[in-house]
Amino acid sequence: MVPLLALIASFQFPPDSTSQLIGTWLNHDSSTQGVTQIAITSENGVLSAHAWGACVPSDCDWGVTALTMKEGTATAVFYTGPIETTMYLVRMPNDTLLAVYKSEMKDPEFKDQDHTESFDRAKPNPNDVSARGVLKRVAEAYGNLTSAEFEFEDADQSTSQSTATRSKSLTHLLISSSGRLREETSIGREHAIKISDGKTVWTYFPESNQYEMYPAGDQRSSIVDGYRSIDQVLGSTSVTGTERLGDVDCTLVKIKRPNSIRILWIDPKTSFILKDDATRTVSAPPNSETFNSVRTFLIARVLPSVDERQFSFDPKKVQAKAREELQRKARTESVGTQAPDFTLYDLENKPIKLSELKGKVVLLDFWATWCAPCRAAMPDLELLHRDFKDKGLVVLGVDSEEAKDQTAFFDKFGYTFHSLVDPEEQVKNLFAVGGIPTTVLIDRKGTIRVFEMGTSSYASLREAIRKIGIS
Repeated sequence: MVPLLALIASFQFPPDSTSQLIGTWLNHDSSTQGVTQIAITSENGVLSAHAWGACVPSDCDWGVTALTMKEGTATAVFYTGPIETTMYLVRMPNDTLLAVYKSEMKDPEFKDQDHTESFDRAKPNPNDVSARGVLKRVAEAYGNLTSAEFEFEDADQSTSQSTATRSKSLTHLLISSSGRLREETSIGREHAIKISDGKTVWTYFPESNQYEMYPAGDQRSSIVDGYRSIDQVLGSTSVTGTERLGDVDCTLVKIKRPNSIRILWIDPKTSFILKDDATRTVSAPPNSETFNSVRTFLIARVLPSVDERQFSFDPKKVQAKAREELQRKARTESVGTQAPDFTLYDLENKPIKLSELKGKVVLLDFWATWCAPCRAAMPDLELLHRDFKDKGLVVLGVDSEEAKDQTAFFDKFGYTFHSLVDPEEQVKNLFAVGGIPTTVLIDRKGTIRVFEMGTSSYASLREAIRKIGIS
């Protein structure tokens, strides 16, 4: 960070010119995978920064935080879940905004590079007035909520040339004042309950009786928080007409950016969003991938009050274990222990039981089709499979996605090793896998010999396999 800060310092303005930062800034690179938009405002002389990150299909709202001077540079710190991002901001002489930022996580294995991105000052579009008025009323409706209930379905799809993946989820959300929320989500995998008292966010996994926790920070982490600032989201906006949704004649608003289109169905009486259809195309030459998410609200209503007991969680009462601690121990303590047994079905719906593979060396690769580092590691795994399948090595992918989605991916790239379907992520949790890709190498006696989080090289895996006795 020091060399970059030195660069920033060379472009600094006098302290009283921080007002020149005020405005809305859009990333110069419309295909960025980092920060897409920054809005800097001033109230009673106090500056605040509001940032959005590049999520798919629509941007993630990082929330609002104070903008302070640190070592002579305007600095903002954002908390998005367990991740803390420090951002340094400077207005350049050509009226662009330079942002240098880096993220940190409690996990010591999480390493992030410095990111430097350039932003252009957004100019108001007079043709957007009508749509912006509608979006402002939406933002006010969500911003003024004290107690409310929402239930919605998400249908997500990603398409990359001949490969398509789909998923559905159902979420029930209660919110109360001061950032309290209770969010229960069923995603066809592991049931999760997120609970926030406004200071701490817990995510409880009932099936495994495990939990995660992190400070709520400046963002309340509610699904509807993004709607509280929907009027600040950049893009060309327009009211495209009305459409009946259930028994409501909704106002349709389109938000268009170079690589994304978002259509909102808005109840004109409550200003609640009843349907949110977002599509984004991410290009990484020579390929591109399109992501689409449709959120349909089954319930969207204000409540007179809610039971505040629903917004508290005590892991001791249910004797829940900290998932992060279990995952950390797995990385450092599982090597040399017996691998837990499991049975999963492969892509041809045939059962594979780990204990029945004793006498062979088993390489488990926890992965997903949407995970870029996972995809990058696949050719090495295929090469290991082809080189040593006849010498006692069994390579098994483990993925929670449906068999048809995995099969389409394997067929597209010609991979021939087996992959298993872990629909509720039971095996992932059984091995305490904290992130993907993760590689677990098990010897002929069923003992874990390698447990590596992140992409493993062909050379390192080849050497580990050689030490087990396959050459």
